[in-house]
Amino acid sequence: MMLEPALAEDLSEIHALLSAARERGQFDTTPSMERLAAVLGQQAGDARVARVAGRIAGFVAVGAMGLVAPPSTQAALLDIVTDDEQLQAPLVDWAIATAERLPSFRSLRTLRGRGVAGPAHFSKVREIWRMDCDLTMPRPTPSRGDVDVVDYSTRTITDDAWVQVINESFAEHWGGYLPWTLERWRERLASRGPVGLELMARQHSEPAGVILGHVSERDDGRSSPAGFIEVVGTRPSHRRRGIAEVLVRSALDRFSQQGLHRALLMVDAGSSTRAAEVYTRCGFERTFRYAVWEVPLQRAR
Repeated sequence: MMLEPALAEDLSEIHALLSAARERGQFDTTPSMERLAAVLGQQAGDARVARVAGRIAGFVAVGAMGLVAPPSTQAALLDIVTDDEQLQAPLVDWAIATAERLPSFRSLRTLRGRGVAGPAHFSKVREIWRMDCDLTMPRPTPSRGDVDVVDYSTRTITDDAWVQVINESFAEHWGGYLPWTLERWRERLASRGPVGLELMARQHSEPAGVILGHVSERDDGRSSPAGFIEVVGTRPSHRRRGIAEVLVRSALDRFSQQGLHRALLMVDAGSSTRAAEVYTRCGFERTFRYAVWEVPLQRAR
């Protein structure tokens, strides 16, 4: 085996490995070429391909950005795909050694489909679920006289206010929440295309929560595009008041109006906010389970 830097010209072969890994149940969807290119190009990380007899038989990446895991201030993110199980151990060893050299991180984290074994030395710490909703089933949005939902397109709420509400909603989130900045917010608006979704709920005119989403073409074995809900957050002062349900139902209504037949999201199964219960009430069903695996980094001890 030869372990070499992953280059742009390797993208197609690596993507083929990712597609095969999805078929084996490692991912719920094949990560896009754009996401893969971003992981390869990140400054706070490194990526390698494993060549056996001249072909790419494995891929490993470590950094602040992962293929499927959300960013974290506490954990570097690991992705490994290979069609040769004998390559798992050397790829994991390289990943741990690489993560030890990255600043700030206390652990190395990876997500794998629940039916796929975790890497050696790693412990399972959490589950993240994918949940899907059939938009062909009518689900009217309940009217709430004390809550109004504002679309970003109205430009009646400043960008700073959007960022503040998002960060207040997730400050206590498990796993090392990476706060949003104005730069990140504006980059998202620029990259999401003309069919993005940004809604803020206000209760008695006070910002209470936000939901973000977009239309996604996902390589998950289904032909139609989906409404993907990226973020659902409620400020701590407004929790247990049904704000999240109002936001989710409003988002589903918008997606349905765009002619979409399905919506999906990812949820921390162990969240203290019991978010999965909210999504179930809104018509979502669990369709995939990721196990979250971690190993402490020695220098952080």
